Amino acid sequence: MQKTKGAAPMKRKSFWKSFLALFVFGLIGIFFFIPSLIPLIEGQLQSMANPPDLPLGLLVLLSLINPLILLAGAVLAGLLTAPKAGLVS
Repeated sequence: MQKTKGAAPMKRKSFWKSFLALFVFGLIGIFFFIPSLIPLIEGQLQSMANPPDLPLGLLVLLSLINPLILLAGAVLAGLLTAPKAGLVS
């Protein structure tokens, strides 16, 4: 019985450590997306009749919410399904 109690926290800690590491690597990729995103947002703002009164930096940060959610979901799904698929690292 004691092995089960001791193994569960390590497994949980390992899961969150892996999640955090993979999320940080993905986050680096998302931040490299910013230079290509700025001209796209500027072009959209110029083509709008009534652009929002938000600064460009805030619009860029708001545009990164969707990729962050997708990244978190993909990392979570990968970590949960990899052992069932027999994948190990």
